[in-house]
Amino acid sequence: MHRRIRVTAYSGGRAEERPGRLHLDEVVVDVEVVERWVEEDFGTGRRRRHFRLRDREGYEYRVYQEEDSSEWFLRV
Repeated sequence: MHRRIRVTAYSGGRAEERPGRLHLDEVVVDVEVVERWVEEDFGTGRRRRHFRLRDREGYEYRVYQEEDSSEWFLRV
């Protein structure tokens, strides 16, 4: 199941955009990137940028961004 969320992302001069904060309903969670990868559907050309994230308490989140729409989703 996938849930659309809002993400505050950071893009430095030498790095591509990466999530820094998740907005989950009324809760804002600061996160760090643990792992990242890209999946591409070669039939349609659609790409998703996936991230495994960790918050300060050690909880992990898996999110992805649809590159064509720039929408973010949480895998639940």
